[in-house]
Amino acid sequence: MGNVPAGTTAQIYLPAVDVDDVLRTADGMYTTHSLARVDSHTIECAADGIVYIPVPRGPELNFAGLLSLDFPAGIMRGQHFNVVVKQLTSAFGTTNTPPPGAPSHAAAVVKKYPIKWRRVLGAFQVNIPVQTKSLLLPREERLLSVMRWIGEAISADSRWYPVFRRYLDQLSDRVAGFGGNPDDVLPSPDGDGRRSKCDHRLKWLVPAILAPMMVLIALAPLFWSAPLAALAIVLLLACSIYWRRLCKISDCDLLSALILGFAVAYFVIGLVFLMGLRRFGLVAWLALLGVINGVLILIATIKQCGRCCDEE
Repeated sequence: MGNVPAGTTAQIYLPAVDVDDVLRTADGMYTTHSLARVDSHTIECAADGIVYIPVPRGPELNFAGLLSLDFPAGIMRGQHFNVVVKQLTSAFGTTNTPPPGAPSHAAAVVKKYPIKWRRVLGAFQVNIPVQTKSLLLPREERLLSVMRWIGEAISADSRWYPVFRRYLDQLSDRVAGFGGNPDDVLPSPDGDGRRSKCDHRLKWLVPAILAPMMVLIALAPLFWSAPLAALAIVLLLACSIYWRRLCKISDCDLLSALILGFAVAYFVIGLVFLMGLRRFGLVAWLALLGVINGVLILIATIKQCGRCCDEE
């Protein structure tokens, strides 16, 4: 079948063929063979050397099938293997040359002798380059995404439907074997289908950190203000970067979260001020929050964030 290492096995899935019929035919045609039954429609055999698999006669001539190869341990990156599959059929004809042992005839008598031989009806070759899983995973995920998209268009009564289902299962197993998660791969014509890892509750993380930090800075003693402000900046930057990377948010999403956080802080500090805590620093902080929030609202207005959201 090709230049594969010893111990390589092949499985051939033929949903329209009864494996028991294939094995009975092989037992009658060959003295010995390596064919084995996996299930009612799957044959397993050794892939090294030449292997003949008889196809039983029947009204169905065009069989849809899936060839899978399982390599032994020990193959290394950079190796390259190939498997050649040929479909052979019987051909018949006649010849003037008598077979060995046939009785001789007069030279004037022309006799036609039937002959039979095998000819190649079709062939294909499978090439298998060996790479590491870090290189294979992105390609397999893209292939699984495209094939799932194609599989959606195959009707259940098509002869390719069961073959494609099994092929998709094998692609999923390969993605999992290379360290990926096939459940995150979605159907896509360009192979870029991925399940979003975004948790939409993250949009509340920025205001949930911003508002308490602003209130804490306003109420804390003066010598604590600078460390608390630095901590607030670090936390906000970390949360914003994490949110943007995971959810691919827009500038308007971030502006909305900041405006909400500053507005909640302004409201809480205002209530504290009205309840009797009338420190000068508190008034200055209220003014600063009002200016910052006003600037953010102005930027959001210039960027037409409200209009973008309405259109979406």
